[in-house]
Amino acid sequence: MNGPETQPLTRRQFLQIAAASLFSIAFKDIHPLYTPVLPINDAVKRIKNHFDTELPMVDYPIFVRIIDETHPLIPEFVDRSVKPYLTNIKTEGKFRTTPNAPVNSESLQAHRLVLGDLTALIDGCWSVHRGIYVKSGYRDFWMQNLAYEKSGNNHALIALPNATQHGNGLTFDFTSTEIHKVVNTNAKFEQTQVGLWLSKNAWKYGFVQSYIDDHHHDGKENEPWHFTYIGRTLASTYHDLRQKGWEGDVFDIQKCYPQIT
Repeated sequence: MNGPETQPLTRRQFLQIAAASLFSIAFKDIHPLYTPVLPINDAVKRIKNHFDTELPMVDYPIFVRIIDETHPLIPEFVDRSVKPYLTNIKTEGKFRTTPNAPVNSESLQAHRLVLGDLTALIDGCWSVHRGIYVKSGYRDFWMQNLAYEKSGNNHALIALPNATQHGNGLTFDFTSTEIHKVVNTNAKFEQTQVGLWLSKNAWKYGFVQSYIDDHHHDGKENEPWHFTYIGRTLASTYHDLRQKGWEGDVFDIQKCYPQIT
């Protein structure tokens, strides 16, 4: 496990881990990836002191796994934590019975951990604005490399093949029929009804926008269509912090947790 060293556990953290461990042992068949992770103590103190907000325990380490040019994906991680749990979105649950499912293609895949909340998010938006559309989900190395080459090897537009959040199966590019289902800066997705709805409500379903104004993470500008799933609990905390004036992005919140390789 990489990342900053953790401090000795507090009594509260010890009890949290003990309870989580007992749950994991008793219900280990619920999901093989269930390994609760606590935030780093220094981050807990910093956030608590400045914003009076508790960083939660996260059920699945993959929710807080940073993926960028500094923390690239490695094949072993993908083979262990992503590929075995990928599923075709259009053949799962209610999408299977929806002739005009709002997803790009029959081959679009996602991690099983996100399916329930992805469906709930689409339902929530669909009930108000029927134009929501999932343009892309999981991309393997070769799919991302092709997109990267098409961009003219411009990492500010398309992430490097091993540095894309799309590699975790929890990240999606959304668009809308209002802009003919395209994804690019000129389309002004953030001004569509779907884009506005997502900016206000995606966190309720566990999703947060990755690349936001003024951060230029990995050289990228604001991408209002690109959302990654970090679970409802952490997304709620992230939203609360932003409301209180915290200026971090999703990568900053993920840095508050130990990293898995």
